[in-house]
Amino acid sequence: MGNGKSVETNVNTQTELIQQIYAIAAELSETYTNKYLDPKFCTTLALIYNDRLMNYRKQDLLGVSTTLGLSVDQPALKQQVCDSIVKHYTDRLNLIAIIQKSTSYCSDRVYALSSGPVCTGNPEIFEEAACKKSGGRWDPYVVTPDKDIAENQQWYNYLDHMQDMYIKSMSRMYDILRQLKDFDQDITDERLNTISEEVKGLIANMTATCSQMYKLALTTPTFTKEELRMKQEDTQTSKNEAAARSAALRAASGLQPVQSGGKGKKGKAKAAKPKAKAAKPKPKAKAATKARTL
Repeated sequence: MGNGKSVETNVNTQTELIQQIYAIAAELSETYTNKYLDPKFCTTLALIYNDRLMNYRKQDLLGVSTTLGLSVDQPALKQQVCDSIVKHYTDRLNLIAIIQKSTSYCSDRVYALSSGPVCTGNPEIFEEAACKKSGGRWDPYVVTPDKDIAENQQWYNYLDHMQDMYIKSMSRMYDILRQLKDFDQDITDERLNTISEEVKGLIANMTATCSQMYKLALTTPTFTKEELRMKQEDTQTSKNEAAARSAALRAASGLQPVQSGGKGKKGKAKAAKPKAKAAKPKPKAKAATKARTL
């Protein structure tokens, strides 16, 4: 589970990805708003009759026409084409906004576990004002558990899995934004719909996984070396106390104590047989009668 990289490396990677996503999203939003959603866009739109069909070309929509043809001035057709273009780029802007909004759900939880800030007492709150209002304590920094302690490995497995999945999802969404920028003319309405469905799937999976891993991490106990030593001592003390109680109960019941290295026999100890009474001396035989007379 996880990508084998350190928590800090993964945090830096996701932070860089978020910055890249916001940068290209801002660039695309400005371009679409200024060029295609400007109120003057429809009035400056020119339709060119090119070859055998009525068509609009993106380079013509920018006010620069290099195509030889007849200018067509049909208000109804012109408005229809304009509305179609405006809707297409409005859909792009909505998609960009969805991608930007999706970055915070997982990142908030990763930061809360790995570096801070975190709302101690209400870890599902990620705003300082809301945290304090709820009675929680806003901690700007957190210290991760000792990774060298075996008992902490499960906690790290949950965090690693969440970071790995989040970074892969964010990388894919950054690639999608790059497509919108680098292949602008190739993104048709149909292609845009396909991309939008993919983004929805990525966000749904990312959100569900982050939610599950975050809750598992929150409910998984972690230990320092001192806490682990005390825990081991408490465990041994409990075992000793349990053994003492057991010995006392056996003694009260007349049972033999459990021998170290072996189990005591069940049942009460048999009472020792009484010693055999000393045999009474036999009386001496009377003197033999005189031999019969001849």
